Amino acid sequence: MYVMQEKTERAGSFTIGLSTIVSLRVETDRGDLLADPKNFLNHAKNVIREYGFTALNSLVETSFDGGGHSGAIILAESHLAWHSWPELNFVTIDLHICDYSRNNNRICREAAAEIVVFFQPRRVTGVISRWLPSGNINVKTVAGIEELIKHGH
Repeated sequence: MYVMQEKTERAGSFTIGLSTIVSLRVETDRGDLLADPKNFLNHAKNVIREYGFTALNSLVETSFDGGGHSGAIILAESHLAWHSWPELNFVTIDLHICDYSRNNNRICREAAAEIVVFFQPRRVTGVISRWLPSGNINVKTVAGIEELIKHGH
């Protein structure tokens, strides 16, 4: 774990960060799910809506060798982006949520965990980052969905 020196600013009972970013590598034995952009996009949009975020637009590109796809959902609160490699059995996922007006840290982490469930992962690794008003960043590594959900900042 690496944490830069942090100057905290308080608003109510939480520290305001400018954003929460969850960046994950999801490994799975389900290559069929990694090569299924339509159903993943539908799943991701449902999770986004369930967690109260607003999807504004989306784009999926499927012209990659090996059946992989890249995509992004532009949110009022920022974005979700991904790229899958079915031939290598993994997908990378980045969920970036603005924390400017409220603390979205917990629901960003929970939404990311719910998004990766689609792939029936055998291993999840990554980082949770929070940009703070001071310009510093707080970063925690995660290994597993359970760890992703429990790691608040």
